[in-house]
Amino acid sequence: MKVKTAIQLALIAPFSLLLADSLVLSASQVSYHYNKSSSYLNSAASLGETSAIYELYKASGDKSWLSKAAKLGHAEAAWQMYLLSDRAIKSDPSIKSNLAIKSNPAIKSNPSVTYQERTDWFELALKNNHPGALIQQLEMLVITQNWQLASGQIFKIEQRLNDFPNYNIDENLLEALIQTIELGALNTQIVLPESYKKSIQKLKNRLKQLEKNNNDRFDRTDYLAAFNSSCEVKVLVMVNSNHARIKTEQLIAEFHNMLPNSKAKLCFSKVSTTYQLNALCEKSKIGLLSCKSKGIKALVNKSEVGPSVSLADNKLRLLVVANEGKANSRGPVIFMDKNDNAQVLLHEVGHWLNLYDEYQLRPTQQAIYCDENQPTKLGENLIVAPLKYSIETLQTEFNQTLWPVNTCKGTKNQAYKWIPELTPMEYLDVQLTPAMQQFFNEPKLNPFHTDLQTFFE
Repeated sequence: MKVKTAIQLALIAPFSLLLADSLVLSASQVSYHYNKSSSYLNSAASLGETSAIYELYKASGDKSWLSKAAKLGHAEAAWQMYLLSDRAIKSDPSIKSNLAIKSNPAIKSNPSVTYQERTDWFELALKNNHPGALIQQLEMLVITQNWQLASGQIFKIEQRLNDFPNYNIDENLLEALIQTIELGALNTQIVLPESYKKSIQKLKNRLKQLEKNNNDRFDRTDYLAAFNSSCEVKVLVMVNSNHARIKTEQLIAEFHNMLPNSKAKLCFSKVSTTYQLNALCEKSKIGLLSCKSKGIKALVNKSEVGPSVSLADNKLRLLVVANEGKANSRGPVIFMDKNDNAQVLLHEVGHWLNLYDEYQLRPTQQAIYCDENQPTKLGENLIVAPLKYSIETLQTEFNQTLWPVNTCKGTKNQAYKWIPELTPMEYLDVQLTPAMQQFFNEPKLNPFHTDLQTFFE
């Protein structure tokens, strides 16, 4: 005689009980008994009880039950379907986005899961207020600096976490998001409703309790492991989101692929995710990304610099990647946004290494660099001279062939370079020549740049 498994018995038990007892129960009676004692599981599921359908999935492992429960509005089922599709996309390079497929019909996407399906499951989980989806949306509200909606989302999350006591909160992420919302609201002088403030405080108290119960919650990553005695430049790297962290890690890898001989002396820390950057950085009126120095200093001291590294270290530099704004460098700090690539990083690092732009500068910059009364070297790559000096005279004086560039165009000075080929200080997408590579392989910092300690004062 075959022995039925526990799962099989669970699936047929309701019908067996109905037949054996000759009972005919109404839908409302089945629902009542199921919700009271979890009995009549299969009958309840057949009547569309979402929690019963989800329990059948847990008992059988059959994802069709999970999908059905999700489509009928079961929040946890929708969230699990989202996580399954997300993992499938990340683990299978054959899965392409709809945009990629449209732009290249030759691409064959995995038919079992698509980007659109992942989006649909996420939106379904969000519609049913699953805390995981709410927190993920909260992250986007923080990144886009929507402090009013973000604080309202905190209120919703605090309420829903009570309905999901077993949900595994990412305490570090939620704590960082809360701190960023408070800082963003303060900086923009937004007055939060009292109900929102109470929810924020309740969540902070919950996180404190979790901290007491979980000693492993702290990040023990050695972010400065790459810094050693061979480093001539030590770059601290801070980004505004986990997505930016992944992209920046790829960007740094591409940078070193372009300059493989620079890795020993041009050292980057591990990328640190610091959500508070979203409350401290913004696009200026002229489109440049900029951040509040005082706040950045506090974050650097808190999250990066340990006993082995000092802000007064002349070799120490800082790379900040935030949400939006044109890349630029100010002394020892580079600011970049989520859309920048390795070529942009290379250009900005060039400024640290005493290389100057070979395209036309803004008038405010020209007032600084293009106001010479006699021929003068500008960094390692340029010579600036009044217009009255001919190129032949300058070539004789500096004993090298020169080529004019547009750095000082429109001023009383002309700039010249001594490298004949196009360089990344003018065009981002040009191939690096050996002469230009040498600046990065044997880096020498701009002597006019201060250390970070002085910069933040």
